[in-house]
Amino acid sequence: MKEEDSEWFSRAVSARDGTEAPEVIALIEGMDAAKDNFLFDAVETVGFAMLTSERLLWGVRVGDNLQGFKGFIHGGIIATLMDQSMGNLLFLLLRTGYFAKEYGEKALPTTKKSLNFATLSLNIKYFRPARVNSLLLFDSIVTDVQPKRVALKTQLFDENDVLQSESEVVFARKNWNPKL
Repeated sequence: MKEEDSEWFSRAVSARDGTEAPEVIALIEGMDAAKDNFLFDAVETVGFAMLTSERLLWGVRVGDNLQGFKGFIHGGIIATLMDQSMGNLLFLLLRTGYFAKEYGEKALPTTKKSLNFATLSLNIKYFRPARVNSLLLFDSIVTDVQPKRVALKTQLFDENDVLQSESEVVFARKNWNPKL
């Protein structure tokens, strides 16, 4: 990772956090498992930062190997990254038992089985095309918690803090069929 990428991410976090020196987490504990995801091979992560208990910033640089039209990231890749950003936040909160502590044990009990969530719906609004080889900031937040569902929202900003797109997702607890 380039030093200027790290500095950009620190500035972006500071602007949202309102502090001079926010805690920037290079890799959040528990995210090591997510590194097995193909996105971590194709997209360079600049950093993760938790601003509040229910808000995660994820800074990335997307190379030209994921472009649609020349010079722009394919819209399907943007959708995947937005889903992944919200999934990162959900995974982190489930792993730490946050929902049970914050909303009560019945809200989203944390067991190994309860980590099985899948995307139920994903709605995206694209405002501007995102350029390849540029820095992007995914700002994800929890918007609703129900016993078997969690809703989240993500906004995607470019390196000049211009809103590129936003999305909403509903993750539902999945009972995986072992016969599949």
